[in-house]
Amino acid sequence: MVLKLNISQLGKIKLHLESCYPEEGCCILTGVIENDVKTLKEIAVVKNIATDNRKRRYLVDPAKYSEIEKWCRRNGMEIIGIAHSHPEHPSMPSEFDRQNSWPFFSYLIISVKSGKSDSVKSWVLKDDRSGFEEESIL
Repeated sequence: MVLKLNISQLGKIKLHLESCYPEEGCCILTGVIENDVKTLKEIAVVKNIATDNRKRRYLVDPAKYSEIEKWCRRNGMEIIGIAHSHPEHPSMPSEFDRQNSWPFFSYLIISVKSGKSDSVKSWVLKDDRSGFEEESIL
């Protein structure tokens, strides 16, 4: 699979995740899938509702997630992934990420260091949930 997004979309994601620093921030990625390419169409900026360890954890409000799923169905799209930040850590999935992710989704992780975006990588959880594979970004 490949995650396709434009510079403007990436800029919007980075801006939101930087604004959440030093805590993790998150966005829901919506779009279309054709021929193994997930094309980002809209970014739903969502609040991190985690109640503890927000510097290392994020949680999306289930009601907000459901609302975005319904919006996608009405607009011919689907949720294709989640973007989140790793403050002062690499843009690689953590063990917590592995335990709380779903196969097939794109997990766009942006390392944020001293409040500024650093590296950007996208990951997909293997079907057997044993780990992630890096996904190409176009």
